[in-house]
Amino acid sequence: MEDDAEIKFLRRPVDTLRLGLGAAREVGSSTTKHPVEVMQEEHQSGREYRRKLEAMAFTHGAAIPAKLDIERQILSNVERLPGLVPSKRLGLSIVTGEIDRFGYEDYLGHESMREEAPRLDTHTLMEAKLKLGANVGRF
Repeated sequence: MEDDAEIKFLRRPVDTLRLGLGAAREVGSSTTKHPVEVMQEEHQSGREYRRKLEAMAFTHGAAIPAKLDIERQILSNVERLPGLVPSKRLGLSIVTGEIDRFGYEDYLGHESMREEAPRLDTHTLMEAKLKLGANVGRF
């Protein structure tokens, strides 16, 4: 591996009582990605999904992969109103096979559990999304 492709470890003690938990994250942060994380991103990019569609086209004809691709495009455009609960896009994860993957984010470090996440109501977020009111540019 290259010299910069190493996982950093804690080089100095961190006073979490004074600096908070974020300070420990900054001291021990890694600059490169773990090989497993790279493999997961490649899977998410769609290579495996495209191979699956090609195999279906070879076995069952071109209609089934075309139908699945259209369903994927439709389901990728469906979103929930902005608010406290992010859109899970369950239908899209079922069509692409993402639902079978179980990663660390499923049980650790979920975004809704973070303390530093802003807690805003739906009306404020919709005003910011549609660029209405006094909250324009804040988010």
